[in-house]
Amino acid sequence: MEKHLKKAWSRYKPTITHLRVFGSIAYTHVPDQKRTKLDDKSARYVFIGYDQSSKGYKLYNPSSRKIVISRDVEFDEEGVWKWNDQNKNDRYSPFFDDEKEDMSQPITPPSTSPPQNIQVDEASSSEGPRGFRGLRELYDVTEKNTTTFQVGVVLDLESLVGRISLTSLSLALSDFYSLHTNYSTRTVLHTRDSKGLVTDAAASTLNLLNEVEADAIIGPQESAQANFVIGLGDTAKVPIISFSATSPSLHPRTPYFVQTAPTDAAQVDAIAAIVKYFRWGQVVLVYEDSEYGNGIVPFLSNAFQDVNARVSYRSIIPVSATDDFILQELYKMKTMQTRVFVVHISSSLASRFFLKVKEAEMMSEGMHGLYPVS
Repeated sequence: MEKHLKKAWSRYKPTITHLRVFGSIAYTHVPDQKRTKLDDKSARYVFIGYDQSSKGYKLYNPSSRKIVISRDVEFDEEGVWKWNDQNKNDRYSPFFDDEKEDMSQPITPPSTSPPQNIQVDEASSSEGPRGFRGLRELYDVTEKNTTTFQVGVVLDLESLVGRISLTSLSLALSDFYSLHTNYSTRTVLHTRDSKGLVTDAAASTLNLLNEVEADAIIGPQESAQANFVIGLGDTAKVPIISFSATSPSLHPRTPYFVQTAPTDAAQVDAIAAIVKYFRWGQVVLVYEDSEYGNGIVPFLSNAFQDVNARVSYRSIIPVSATDDFILQELYKMKTMQTRVFVVHISSSLASRFFLKVKEAEMMSEGMHGLYPVS
C-alpha cells in the first residue's frame, strides 16, 4: 500500500485543509482600528496564493490594486470576481467568530453556493482587469511588487531558550502581517542552528552573509558567540541584533551590533548595595571562564571598592569543569575566613555547581551567597 513520504517519516498524515481554489472570492476580516462602527466588518478580495513568510493567504483587491496577507479569511470557492463590473459594491459580509455581531441585522454566513449578489459569469470572469491578461499575470506582477527582506536567525535550537525564541519570532512575524496587511515589504526568516558552539555560530553567520545575503541577523544567543560574530557583521556592514548576549564587553563595539538585553553590569550596583547594607568587608568571586563570566568581573570589583569591600579571592570555574574539580575548589574556599560568595555562572553550569555546594555543606548557617546566575 502506497504511503505519503511525510507520513512514512513522521507517522502523521499531511493535511491539505488549507488549500483553496486559485482565483476564488475571499472575504477577510477588517480589524476594529481600521474601520468605523458603521463600516463593513469584512472586505472582498481575489485569492491569488499563499504567503511564504507567514501562515496567511495572499489576497488581491482589483478595485484598489492592493495586496494583503491575512489568516482570518472566509472563502467562496464557487464565486468569481466579475471583472467588468468592479464599481458595484458587494455587501455580502461573512460572520467572524472572534467578534460579536449585531443580531438586529442578521448576516448570512458563507455557504457552498455563491451569494445572491455575486453573479458567476464564465465569459466575463476569464477577462482580467484593465492592464492584465489573466490571473497568472496578475500573480506574477504582485510577486514583483513585493520587496523581500532577508533576516538570518542564529539560535541554539537544542536549548529551551532557542526553541522558545524561534517560536516567538515566527508568531510575532505572522501577527505583524495580519495587522499590517497592506505592507509590500515581506520579512523572510532563515534559521540556522549554532548547536551552542562558537564555531557553528560563526559558520552559520558566514552562510547567511554569503549564500542568503541576509540584510540583518538576529542572534546568536551566547556572549562568546556574539563576540566572534560581531566582527563578521561589521566587515559585511550587516546589523547583528542579539537579545540574550549580556556581557558588558560587547557594548559598544561597532555600530552594526545591537545589544537589546540589559548587560550584566546593570546588576553590580544592586549586589554592591547588599554587601554594603550587611557591612561585609570581604567577598569571594566565583565565575565561569567564559566571555559571560569574565565580562562582569571588572565592574563587580569597582562596585565593591566603592562600598569599601575587598575581593579576597577569585575562583574561576571552567565551563567544562568536572564534578571533582568543582568539589575540590569548593573545599579550598571553605577553608578561607571569608564567608560571602558572589557567584556568576551560566544556568547549565549552575545546575551542577550548586549540587556540589550542598554536598560540601556550604549552605549552612554562617555562609552567605549572592547568585546572579543567567
